[in-house]
Amino acid sequence: MLALVFGLTLWAMTGTARAQIFVVIGGNFHSSVGEYTMSGSTVNAALINISTSNEVQGLSVSGSDIFTTDDDFGTIGEYTTSGSTVNASLITGQGASSSITVSGSDIFFSNHYTSSIEKYTTSGSQISSALVSIANDSETDFVAVSGSYIYSVDDTFSQVQKYTVAGSTVNTSLLSMGQNRLSSIAVSGSYVFVIEAGDSGATVGEYTSTGGTVNASLITGLSNPAGIAVSGSDIFVTNLSVGGSIGEYTTTGGTVNASLVTGLNDPYGIAVIGSAGAPVAITPTSRTTTVLQGSGYNTAPPLTSSGGFGTTATIAGGIASGSCQVTMAFKGIGNYANIASDVVTISGMPNNGAGTSGQTLTDTFVLKLTYDNNAANEIAGGPFALALLWHNPATNQWVNAIMGNSDGGAGASSEPAGDMLGAYNPATEDNLSWYGIDVTDGYAWAVVNHNSDFGVGNPGVTPFAVPEPGSWGMQATGLCTLLGLRKMRRRNR
Repeated sequence: MLALVFGLTLWAMTGTARAQIFVVIGGNFHSSVGEYTMSGSTVNAALINISTSNEVQGLSVSGSDIFTTDDDFGTIGEYTTSGSTVNASLITGQGASSSITVSGSDIFFSNHYTSSIEKYTTSGSQISSALVSIANDSETDFVAVSGSYIYSVDDTFSQVQKYTVAGSTVNTSLLSMGQNRLSSIAVSGSYVFVIEAGDSGATVGEYTSTGGTVNASLITGLSNPAGIAVSGSDIFVTNLSVGGSIGEYTTTGGTVNASLVTGLNDPYGIAVIGSAGAPVAITPTSRTTTVLQGSGYNTAPPLTSSGGFGTTATIAGGIASGSCQVTMAFKGIGNYANIASDVVTISGMPNNGAGTSGQTLTDTFVLKLTYDNNAANEIAGGPFALALLWHNPATNQWVNAIMGNSDGGAGASSEPAGDMLGAYNPATEDNLSWYGIDVTDGYAWAVVNHNSDFGVGNPGVTPFAVPEPGSWGMQATGLCTLLGLRKMRRRNR
């Protein structure tokens, strides 16, 4: 983990991170990875040349590395986002695979010859050659990972299945699509986006991560869609028809530019990354709740941001020393980077004086804040290095939220190390300056006693201020969901 943090620190400090689109181009006998800007301009149409008899289709981006997989022999290659080869044969001989995704230091990819999902480390070591074995000889072509869960597409029975990253079954029929043919899948927060092809044409459907339908026809009128990636409030889809293109849409179903990038030769898997933790435009949202003296602060209902990362802020504990009006507010795009959540401001609790950095000291309370798993991968190599952060107004920097407490974070020294990894337990973890990260439900938590701006990030990577917040526009922290399309392409040959 130290090596990952160090590398990411250099990336942030040198300013080389940028919002970009990476896509696999070509198919049989020669493939390449092209790089494009979020506005559709070409950076390098042949950033990576993969001269091989294999058919490269899937790719995933994690930090400054690109991982690709082929559909013939399951060779996993590793390259840098600047186009250099790290190891073109990082993993070999694993059977046909058209989909790959990286989560932290782990690689997950489908093997549709053995109907399984395999798991390796990013250094190429095998963890499990059959982490998940799909029943009924189903053909698993596409896989995505979000938090502690794997989502896979069973194209034989037109279902989306859900497992834990440890290989346990959650639901083998999370989504059932009837007779529709399924291809790529992307997961962003608590939402699942699936490309479906039926008698009425090709669409992108939106569902919840628990199997609910949001909009089965979120995006319609697509022409032979292949790969899909979600970045903030935008969806990017590759199309094999119409000369080969990438279209951009919103997560509410609106069309931004159906021909963002055109003239591509069989574009397959796609990944979109952002400037490490670059904030995403959201609609300002706030809620004020009256909390009576002696009542718990958890009587204030959770608040979820509109747009952005869809972050949910929850006050999970603490008792009001006096009646007050507690406000939770997501204020829209902020002047911060390297944050894996939207930024929430907590205010209105009884004022117990000013802290050493000008923060307002208050009653002790517990704050939980969800994070975006894909942003976590980009800024911290995964969620395990994350913590709840506080924006120090005196230094204009983000630090661990407990550092703004009246004890300066000293209380953390009494917290058992094991308690820092896992869900907040109100029965045992209400001591000031205790904190932790729950990677299962995807949130950071801390026991604090100051009203401030809070976000989730990596304390080992100092987030930096962005001089002109408005200039970020709609740039997004990227989802490294990438997928290839063996079946769709071959059915259209």
